[in-house]
Amino acid sequence: MGDFNVNATILFAFMGFMGLLQLAILGALFRLLLVVGRIQGDINGLRGENNRIWEAIAGLRQEIADLRTQIADLREQVAENRGLLRALHERVDLVLRHRHDEPTGAVILTPTEPVPDPAAD
Repeated sequence: MGDFNVNATILFAFMGFMGLLQLAILGALFRLLLVVGRIQGDINGLRGENNRIWEAIAGLRQEIADLRTQIADLREQVAENRGLLRALHERVDLVLRHRHDEPTGAVILTPTEPVPDPAAD
């Protein structure tokens, strides 16, 4: 078999090409690592944002629960005020149903229902 003889300049040129190719691959690899790191940072930032959103939602749920209890308390107060207002309205009706006695000048409240005459029995 014959000797395989290659010129040294061809070998050095091929080794130089391989070195440059490795440098280009390393550059692309570092660039990809930089992009992946940036993407990972964005993902971590979004996770933190997501956690803040869930905390805000939990706070809103608590505020809604508090508002519901406040609304229930206000409903009770409104019902109580309605009762007081009805009682006041009845009293005002009683006060407005009156007549003035001419000789004495006294105010006499008139009943809503006629008073039965005891002599009629």
